[in-house]
Amino acid sequence: MDTYQSAYRKGHSCETANLVILNEVFSAMDRKEVSIVVLLDMSAAFDTVDHALLLSKLSNLGIVGDALRWLEMYLQGRYHSTRVYGRDSSPLQLTMGVPQGSVLGPLLFSIYIRDLGEIIQRTNVRYSTYADDVTLLKSVKPTDFMAGIQKIEECLQIIEKWTIRNFLRLNMSKTEYILLGTGAQLAKINLSGIRVNGQEVSFKTVVRSLGVWFDSTLKFRHHIDYVCRLSYGNLRMLHRLRKCLSNSQFSTFAHALVLSRIDYCPTVLYGADKAELKKLQRVIKATFRATYRLKKSERITEKMKNQGWLSVEDRIIMRYLMIIHNALKFGEPQYLSHLISVNSNERSSRSQSRGDLVVSGSSSSMGSRAFLVAAPTLWRMVSEEIRRKSNRNAFRSAVKKWLLERNHD
Repeated sequence: MDTYQSAYRKGHSCETANLVILNEVFSAMDRKEVSIVVLLDMSAAFDTVDHALLLSKLSNLGIVGDALRWLEMYLQGRYHSTRVYGRDSSPLQLTMGVPQGSVLGPLLFSIYIRDLGEIIQRTNVRYSTYADDVTLLKSVKPTDFMAGIQKIEECLQIIEKWTIRNFLRLNMSKTEYILLGTGAQLAKINLSGIRVNGQEVSFKTVVRSLGVWFDSTLKFRHHIDYVCRLSYGNLRMLHRLRKCLSNSQFSTFAHALVLSRIDYCPTVLYGADKAELKKLQRVIKATFRATYRLKKSERITEKMKNQGWLSVEDRIIMRYLMIIHNALKFGEPQYLSHLISVNSNERSSRSQSRGDLVVSGSSSSMGSRAFLVAAPTLWRMVSEEIRRKSNRNAFRSAVKKWLLERNHD
């Protein structure tokens, strides 16, 4: 599997895929650079996988003999038809595509596009993939902006040639790019379009990356407003059913339809403006009041802690610590685990015994939001007893207990 492929793999997710991109962007902002981020769109990628080419790639990876013939039988000999008003069309044989809805289909697709990452790496452009969603990243000084654009265009041309050879199609009409950086650095840029074979890539000031809205300065205001709008909409819907539901039933629906939105990729909001995070905190409080039928005039901070409800900032911290724990204990994902390491300096025996991580410095508040800086900062906050826990669930329970007790103090 490609190291930067985050789909269908244990310890990998949309959140970790976004984190590795943001780590590069925040680090670039700390170096006073701007980042060109391109979100690629492939048309019906799963449906256009060529069986012969896929089997050839599997063979090159060492899958031969009976195992290869077994996979060939799995792929070939499939038919499809369409049913309209109870009548079926004549069946047609499927000569391309991987079976969707299967466990093996997505894995085979990931192997099929594995060599795409190798091609991108040769262009000196950073990238991240999640199934057929590909994100390209190039960070440059404002004075080198045109050179960065040229490098991205060269990379896109190579990718397009690769897609043609592999019977895939790059949909340039839906491919878009955004510039990320501080306001001061973005102001120095003379905007230039990205063109590939005469087609211009759409420039956006806000883009959606794996369910998270990125704005040019990474304030995440659009994302937070979007989450709040959907959360309040679902909460109003639940209010209509309130009389029919017990507190326990309402809580189940509220966690599934409201709080799950706040808990989706929360680590991207680490270090975000507190005024923006308060918007999400108000959603949590409104959900708590609705769950336990409390009036707006009642104070609920202590009641929330007693019921084990974490604040939005603590939810971000807990999720971040879970990812750090996964990277340290299990090495997943590799692209994050290699960014952090336990301090092994002989002079720092106290830090070593406690398991402190090597601290990476930053010269700005944006730089401190990069994973390689934020991870050591957050890990240092946790006691040695909690750090030693290898089991994921045990670690999560211990962190939640610590956060609730810390707030009580």
